[in-house]
Amino acid sequence: MNRRRFLTMNLGFGASVLAAQNAPAAVLGPSESQTHHQAAMRVRMDAAARSLERPPAEQITTGDEERYADKRASFSKTLPHNEIGEVSPEAYRLFVDILRQGNPKRFAEMPRATNAELRLNNPQAAYSYELAGIDSHSTAISWHPPFTSPGMASEMGELYWLALTRDVPYREYESHPLIADALNDLNSFSSPVGPAVVQKQSPITVFRGETKGELIGPYISQFLWHPIPFGATSFDQRERYPVPGQDFLVEFQEWLANQQGVKPKWKLVLDTQRRYIHNNRNLAEYVRRIFSIQPYLNAALLALSFGEDALSPTNPYRG
Repeated sequence: MNRRRFLTMNLGFGASVLAAQNAPAAVLGPSESQTHHQAAMRVRMDAAARSLERPPAEQITTGDEERYADKRASFSKTLPHNEIGEVSPEAYRLFVDILRQGNPKRFAEMPRATNAELRLNNPQAAYSYELAGIDSHSTAISWHPPFTSPGMASEMGELYWLALTRDVPYREYESHPLIADALNDLNSFSSPVGPAVVQKQSPITVFRGETKGELIGPYISQFLWHPIPFGATSFDQRERYPVPGQDFLVEFQEWLANQQGVKPKWKLVLDTQRRYIHNNRNLAEYVRRIFSIQPYLNAALLALSFGEDALSPTNPYRG
């Protein structure tokens, strides 16, 4: 599109509106379209070729799957299990065989417990191809501690204490006896618990993430409390969260049914009053219900609402 063609198109605009149904649409000429099409292809191919310069990351495993014949450390939900919760070896072998082949038709043969009601959550996602960014198979995640290691014991201990203290408000962490008990226990483990940059857990650092940035400021970010500007409106971040004191999967038969893919027998009861996130039960429910990019989108909308003066001096988009 050049300047002359643009001006020609806009001359007599009012008349062209009246005769719109009879006027031919203005389009790029074939040569211009083809040139841009070929250039777009070159850009995409160059980007794809550059991504091959980065070697695929090696996914390191713990060896637990090969180590245990009963697959005690492997995922087996919705598969058949015996009365003590051990997965059927034949069902597990078929499950892994289907996953390794990646043939969509074979997923109809996936073994399931006779009482299973729930289904696996998108087991074929690993076979898809992304058109943006690097290939998913070029990435890896950090390995978790082996099943019988001190590191696994520490992680399990931290999870149990998270469950026991999930109704404690963050503002009571420095005075609540349950938090004090948790700290005494977790700090006695042979394998460190929590962020590697922390030598000893305290009410300020307990249950936090693994980076230095996650140890700065209050436990809950203002991004989870401040109203979210969203175009012509805004969202209040108070929400109905679960009533304290509700426990699930504490009975063996309920846990076994969950392993076999049976729907939960009990339903979560929500508070009638809307509140800000103020304890880990609230935070867990928030994480359960959000869509994957929601907190990052909200944080971006909030940050952008602060105006240009809030941007870093080195931000190339200032002004």
